[in-house]
Amino acid sequence: MATAATLHSVSTLQYVPSLEDRLRHTLHPLAIARSDSEQLPDGFPSHINSPLAWDSGDMSSRKQEWTLKLSTDDIASIEDALAGFKELEIPWRDLSPRSFVVSEDLRKRLENAATEIHGAPGFVLIRGLDPARYSVEDCIMIQAGLTSYIGSTRGYNGPSGADVLSDDIVSPTFTNKAMTMHTDLGDVVSLFTVNRGSEGGSFRLVSSATVYNKLAASNPGVLRTLSEDFVFDTLHPEVPSYKKPLLHYHDGKVILQSFRRPFTGFGNTKRSTELPPLSEKQIFALNELYFQAIDLSMKIDFQNGDLLLFHNMALLHSRDTYTPDESSPRHLLKMFVRSESLGWNIPPVLEDQWEELYGSRTVPRQEDFPPEPPIHAKRVPYSGWSQNG
Repeated sequence: MATAATLHSVSTLQYVPSLEDRLRHTLHPLAIARSDSEQLPDGFPSHINSPLAWDSGDMSSRKQEWTLKLSTDDIASIEDALAGFKELEIPWRDLSPRSFVVSEDLRKRLENAATEIHGAPGFVLIRGLDPARYSVEDCIMIQAGLTSYIGSTRGYNGPSGADVLSDDIVSPTFTNKAMTMHTDLGDVVSLFTVNRGSEGGSFRLVSSATVYNKLAASNPGVLRTLSEDFVFDTLHPEVPSYKKPLLHYHDGKVILQSFRRPFTGFGNTKRSTELPPLSEKQIFALNELYFQAIDLSMKIDFQNGDLLLFHNMALLHSRDTYTPDESSPRHLLKMFVRSESLGWNIPPVLEDQWEELYGSRTVPRQEDFPPEPPIHAKRVPYSGWSQNG
């Protein structure tokens, strides 16, 4: 068993920190004695005064405000839109408000949801669909159709043909293991629950602004460290490593990203020993970010048919471990979308990744919607920019 002395002197970085890691972190010199010289990054605000800086307890109690409850008429409208799109016999890449036409009332509510997602609170849960009524393909079309009212441009989850064996999985997205508190790349994340599974897998959200304010008050040196370059391992031999910060201040907005997998590896895929190791300050900053985000987060337990849309540049998210059940396998559909009218301006240092995510890779643009869950198909999308987790 580790002693207080050893815990005090050693920093570790695990994908999901243990209780011992937390104790070690609590006893770290950077946590015990903050230096007066540790200041916020130059030009960053000392506090974010915004409706986005919400408290998780308060937000959890206001569930009715961020839940768009579908009525019987709404569901009928969605099913009519699905039937109408099928009759057009056009490619799925053309799913949009023009081809997936819902009622005027639902359209207005979806447009209002888009404003709330890009403003505050930064997320909306659409509830009331029963995926058991539809095929997986229909669920995908419904998700893409409804989500198109939030963002018109869909992002690539990964390149086509990137199949791997299950024992070579490099991302926790496609396993039942816990996903640490993190951000993806892109603007809005859309998650549709086809089947929530049998046990576990709670989803957690936290406001990046709330985490930022906590760190700015308690340990601003952590924010300074996060605003400096980290060396990312893409965990793929054909995609080179690169340097980017995790914290950005652009166009009056603080954008706080959180990744651990490029620095810890995942499963059998380890971070390259040829890359420079993280510094003591970087390890401490990543752990402090993780622990604060977890402590400040709220929990959402999905129901089948839930469609959660949240702003990835404003919120961090995680998923608890879940218990696999072959008779009722967990199945969530995930898309990235961007609104050209409501989307945040992108910091120049991130523009290359956003172009990779949302830019057209073919002419005409090709979009594939694989219906089979990768964890069961033993197929995991991979790309160098896909830092998920």
